[in-house]
Amino acid sequence: MSSDKPVRNFLLCLGVQKAGTTWLHDYLDGHTQTDMGFTKEYHILDTLSPESGATRLFEKRERAIKLLERKPDMFSGSNYGFWKRFAFYLDIETYYDYYTGLLQVDGVRLSGDMTPDNGLASVEMLQALQAGFLRRNIGVKPLILLRDPVERCWSAVRMGKRNAAAGKSSKPQKGDGDEATLLRQSYNSKGRSYRTRYEIIFSKIEQVFSRDEYFSSFYETLFTTEEIKRFCEFAQINFEEPKFSKRLNVSERASEISDDLRREVAQEFKATYYYCADRWGRELILNIWPNAHFVL
Repeated sequence: MSSDKPVRNFLLCLGVQKAGTTWLHDYLDGHTQTDMGFTKEYHILDTLSPESGATRLFEKRERAIKLLERKPDMFSGSNYGFWKRFAFYLDIETYYDYYTGLLQVDGVRLSGDMTPDNGLASVEMLQALQAGFLRRNIGVKPLILLRDPVERCWSAVRMGKRNAAAGKSSKPQKGDGDEATLLRQSYNSKGRSYRTRYEIIFSKIEQVFSRDEYFSSFYETLFTTEEIKRFCEFAQINFEEPKFSKRLNVSERASEISDDLRREVAQEFKATYYYCADRWGRELILNIWPNAHFVL
């Protein structure tokens, strides 16, 4: 790349939840050549996509009404981020302009949106985003991190329990609180299932981006110097030493789950295991995913 044309890229996280996106965002947030903005997850693309947007936009509208009723402090604290995102909902061009401004700062080569649920966005939304940034001479760098489907679903259950206990979730956990019970009740729910069927996410990505245009990796192999160097080369930023000992958004296991339940969940995502084995090799998937042997 010529010296008179600075590198300016937008990193678009397309998933998945519980696969290392929080750790990677923290790494990038401390990198000398990046500016990741005011938050990790913006939830713009998934909110504006037809599949999920109607419900989410209604929730945002209701919150906006409540904040407007509390006029004295409606722009204080965390409300600032909400109103910033609300402007993006009203006009997606302001979303592109926001990142363009971040990337105009001297020395900043990469910015991005690390919302895992961007993977829920429609093909049309992804095409619009690519076009919006290209109009501003900014490259789009899609990223997707994967995790053993059984482990991902189980980790999501633990996160849900943790958030509910901390009062951070408006969605009550079903069951008696036992992880195995909650996992059995939820692994085939619409939201959890869709986020774990990686073949569906890839089918959308590849309608917009070719395989050499996006970065994919695994939670199980991400935390190595070699893999972070590979990512930095993709993102066109210098490699800076990561802090692999730093643990973020980790949901500790309160108990184990049985092999029977592991097999049951793995069978639900049999097509996903086979897709990944066909793409990256059966030996690799069996080696890095502890539950793959139940179906492969």
